[in-house]
Amino acid sequence: MSHATFQIIYDGPALENSTMDVKDLAPALLALGEAIEQANFSTNHQKASVVLNVRASFKTGCFGIEFDVVQSLLEQTKSLFESNGISSAKEIVETLGFVGGSITASYHGLIGLMRHLKGREIQEITPLKEGNFKFVVDGESFEVDAKVVSLYRNTLLRKAIQKAITDQLEKDGIDSVAFLNTDNKTFNVIEKIERQWFAADNNENVISENELTMVLMIESPSFKKANKWKFSAGGNSFFASINDLVFLDKVGSGQELFGKGDYLTSVVSAKQLMTDSGLKMEYVILKVISHDRKPSQASIF
Repeated sequence: MSHATFQIIYDGPALENSTMDVKDLAPALLALGEAIEQANFSTNHQKASVVLNVRASFKTGCFGIEFDVVQSLLEQTKSLFESNGISSAKEIVETLGFVGGSITASYHGLIGLMRHLKGREIQEITPLKEGNFKFVVDGESFEVDAKVVSLYRNTLLRKAIQKAITDQLEKDGIDSVAFLNTDNKTFNVIEKIERQWFAADNNENVISENELTMVLMIESPSFKKANKWKFSAGGNSFFASINDLVFLDKVGSGQELFGKGDYLTSVVSAKQLMTDSGLKMEYVILKVISHDRKPSQASIF
């Protein structure tokens, strides 16, 4: 069993009497508990469980709470704590960025990474030989610890962070959220102006994007511009939207006729996304180079 403690302080004019509406406090506390549980799951999977306990620790002129994270190993891993590479409770709160520690070299954990991203879209995430990852954002590349990346990819965790931070800072009279080490030294302070950086509104993150030329067999065409076509390539079927307006105009005017088994040689954008339900692929036909019919076939469309 391992323990870790951290404190969180909500500050602003609405909290000058060290009181906070229970309707605001309850969601924030539940969200912090969810964040700890999701962080434990992302780093330890089913090897350990955690409980977040509340300790009364109210600060004058604001509203502060001290938390105790208690981690228990599941029965089958109790004798293998070190060899299984299980992240302790202390390491979990460090990776989240709730307290300082060795993970501070990687943008102060998840909180620090989200602050550095400032809500910007990630163009690329590439694994490095050392086990960490390279992020590319607006032409800037930087290295991020693998454990922090694991937490960032957990959309349930980032939604919990939003409830504990962004949603609270949206309220009138709450101007900042601070995370403290056990020695009462402030580690991370998030101001109201920064609140949207910790929102999880965008639950689809681009992991990789490639542009390539592919020969696609048409399984099901669509004669409405907004609808996706169904293709197959290499035995795999998928839907793709077509952004080639010249080609779509020919389809709409009847200049392009299709038969079963026809092929389109096309420039395709293949994008890999991280979503709430896991990884998915998104395909877009940027340009149709040629339309080839199956030999000795009559048009059926």
